[in-house]
Amino acid sequence: MNAKSEELPTSKDLLEMARSLIAKEKPEYQPVSDYRLAKELGFSHQRVYKLMQGLRALDNDGCQAVAEAIGWPLETVLACVYLERAKRQDNDKVTAALERICHRVAITVTPIFIGFLAGIASPF
Repeated sequence: MNAKSEELPTSKDLLEMARSLIAKEKPEYQPVSDYRLAKELGFSHQRVYKLMQGLRALDNDGCQAVAEAIGWPLETVLACVYLERAKRQDNDKVTAALERICHRVAITVTPIFIGFLAGIASPF
């Protein structure tokens, strides 16, 4: 996830979570390539590349695919991605309002996300 622990997950973070879950479910595919991730999520490999490079954010259909893959509520994934999209725009008042809303929606998931990443890094 990003440098600050209070930051909400971005599209890239959500895809990395999906990648790690695929790796755990199907160890024969380790490490999970972008191509494999795209196939599992029903995306094109170019789309995954652009998302991983930060050139794009997930769209609504992509949010649904990722939410199902990682087991999060769709509303939480959408809130994280809407905030990511808003930060790319110039309207600071809208971005600040969306950030407050998204933090309220996703505040219960962020500790789980951080704990999940800690579990991935653990050798056990």
